[in-house]
Amino acid sequence: MKGISDDHEYTVVPAIPYAEGDDLEHNDNGFCDDMSHECHENQESITDLNTAVQDGLITTDDADRIYRGKTVI
Repeated sequence: MKGISDDHEYTVVPAIPYAEGDDLEHNDNGFCDDMSHECHENQESITDLNTAVQDGLITTDDADRIYRGKTVI
């Protein structure tokens, strides 16, 4: 749905329902914030993360945050 306000066109985006506790479990790299979860033993994901550090795409601090399921901006 589109609208116009003060000569500016905008798009109205419908709200997405959210229920308490519906958090995403894993980040894009396959890790979550539950350090006891099996995702932290996935060697392919760990190797991908280490390769990104070696290639200079992320810092070691960012890799640690990603591994712990935190957001990296």
